[in-house]
Amino acid sequence: MIGREDDVVIRIRGLRRVYGRGDAEVRALDGVDLDIPRGIFLTLMGPSGSGKSTLLNAIGLLDVPTAGSLAIEGREMVGLSRRERALARRERLGFVFQGFNLLMRSTALQNVELPLVYRGVGRAERRRRSLEALAAVGLADRADHLPNELSGGQQQRVAIARAIVGEPEILLADEPTGNLDTVMSHEVMQLLRRLNSERGITVVMVSHEPEMTVYTDRIAHFRDGRLENIETVKEAA
Repeated sequence: MIGREDDVVIRIRGLRRVYGRGDAEVRALDGVDLDIPRGIFLTLMGPSGSGKSTLLNAIGLLDVPTAGSLAIEGREMVGLSRRERALARRERLGFVFQGFNLLMRSTALQNVELPLVYRGVGRAERRRRSLEALAAVGLADRADHLPNELSGGQQQRVAIARAIVGEPEILLADEPTGNLDTVMSHEVMQLLRRLNSERGITVVMVSHEPEMTVYTDRIAHFRDGRLENIETVKEAA
């Protein structure tokens, strides 16, 4: 599912992120312009230090740009307070990380419930929605298992269930297959693609693995903090 070009969910203009000053200045983002249509699966790629992860952190409201504009659903995010950024993250965004970031002493169900705990969702509703999210990633029968009782691929599926339990409009994935073997990597990518296609979730992923990009719609190539070009990819069969 590729979003309409005139239906932009994320609009970025002249985005800059500068670290340090003088001779120590590093331009992690150097004037990035990018429109991300609703419902697209976009991969950010480039060599180390190219700016792809910095951009993902900016979109995820985890880092504050030095200058420029970043609008989500037409609302400007640059200049928001810390509390306003936290609320926007909670309402609109889901996150999947390379390291899974699961609580090791909590069950799969408890891990998935966590975002709903922060939202103040009642216990019964929280459990219902979390079990539905686990079922969506094929782990309904693993709800009571601890992370160390699950494979790496299953742990990442739990992390994805946690990311979608709040029904986000945008899913941000930072090297989601980086800690997985080839078979598990393809399983996770197929799952992300299915969630994108069936639920219309806009997915923005950082990856350094070209073989994983066959599951995505487009690739935005970065170098030295700048967007070099956008490549269209055929949808996976």
